[in-house]
Amino acid sequence: MPSCGYKDARGDQCDLCGRLSDPLELKNPRCKIDGSTPVTRDTAHIFLELDKLQPEIEAFFQESAAKGAWSSNAQEITAAWLKQGLQPRSITRDMKWGTKIPLPGYDNKVM
Repeated sequence: MPSCGYKDARGDQCDLCGRLSDPLELKNPRCKIDGSTPVTRDTAHIFLELDKLQPEIEAFFQESAAKGAWSSNAQEITAAWLKQGLQPRSITRDMKWGTKIPLPGYDNKVM
């Protein structure tokens, strides 16, 4: 359960408040398909270092939100992420479906 208390939060983002989180922070993690408790394991992922891009992302957000057709919800979520400070975020997953990663050592990874 994330800081907002949403009981059905799953994965790495709360569907209620939009806060990014570590799946291990969930108080009652469970598989949506069969209800089982997930197990952790070591794995390697590719990350976008969003923290290093924060100034550029903030500038883009300010300009494009003022000139573009951003919904109020998109603006609120983006502003909240920027306020709390962007964090590096994994762009790869250990799944069977998705776009394969064409790099050595990432044969079982997708985006």
